[in-house]
Amino acid sequence: MSAIAIGVLILCTHFFKKSSHLKLAKSRVTGKSIKRTLSIGLPSFLSELGMSVFTMGYNIAIAAVAGTAGVAAFSVLNYTHSVILMLFLGMGSAIQPLISYYRGAKMKSRETATIRLSVSVAFGTGLVFFIAGLLFADNIVNLFGNFESEIHDLAVLGVRVFFSGYLFMGFNFVMMTYFQTTDRIGMATFITVARELILMVIFLLVLPPLLGATGVFIAIPISEFIVATSIFIYAYKKHVFQN
Repeated sequence: MSAIAIGVLILCTHFFKKSSHLKLAKSRVTGKSIKRTLSIGLPSFLSELGMSVFTMGYNIAIAAVAGTAGVAAFSVLNYTHSVILMLFLGMGSAIQPLISYYRGAKMKSRETATIRLSVSVAFGTGLVFFIAGLLFADNIVNLFGNFESEIHDLAVLGVRVFFSGYLFMGFNFVMMTYFQTTDRIGMATFITVARELILMVIFLLVLPPLLGATGVFIAIPISEFIVATSIFIYAYKKHVFQN
């Protein structure tokens, strides 16, 4: 708590610098402003909620088909996923001020160039993680210790299958932030709700009885792929990537 408070105080010094163009000003809180603030922030809130649903849903699903060995294997995957997920979240956060500025300044070409670059970086990063998961799954699992063969094999399977979702996850996060920043709240909310609150849950219920542990690990990749396809179709129709 103290660390957070100190961080806030340090950041607040920005508003009192003579060189700063951003200053504190009086504002009036209205019902309309509250409603708009909550609606814009809804996708981010649902994204945080989705992380909890992901962890809980995967633990329940893997325990049902693989028992405690499955839960132990998922813990290895989840630790790795948390790091990669923060990277994709950072990509989304990085483009937000740029897109907001270019949208406000009506600099459409720069806005388009930014989202194109962001999508390329997100996909490229996801491709690197996907290849790393295929080639070095055993090494990744070994980073977390020596496990019994059953746990180790399940964790390796999880890395190889689950990492395929990173091909689409970065793209989805970047586009969710883009739509949220450009006031397309409906689409941003759809992305967040679909990928971790609807499709993932459906696949976690349907696939494990058919495919076992593989069905658990593949639920997120399939969800991310479907959402990414939906985004691409929407973006194509709305000429998002065109100047």
